Amino acid sequence: CIHEGSVFRQLDCDGDGALDLTCTDNVGRHWAILSKNGCADEDWAGARPVNVCPAGFGCPRPKGWCVHEGSVFRQLDCDGDGALDLTCTDNIGRHWAILSKNGCAEDWAGVRPVNVCPAGFG
Repeated sequence: CIHEGSVFRQLDCDGDGALDLTCTDNVGRHWAILSKNGCADEDWAGARPVNVCPAGFGCPRPKGWCVHEGSVFRQLDCDGDGALDLTCTDNIGRHWAILSKNGCAEDWAGVRPVNVCPAGFG
């Protein structure tokens, strides 16, 4: 998990109390090394399903994103793939979304339509 656009995380995906390893990248691939499998890794293609580790395969929050006065940050599944997406709204009606189905591409414009994530923007 050292290639450009990749994000490495350590978290408990399988509920056994031990840290598992995940990697995601900006083209939507997912890798996981799970302790319940003896830390065996047979997935070199990045094709792990999101349900293997929804928290690990969700989008990371960019530094400085959704921190301005009047903003509200939420993590929820907007695109129905089981991974956590990020939304931001503010008190002047702007909407931002970082979606896993888009490879977690950063959104700094604040012009997302409500239908991108009704639960986050409603």
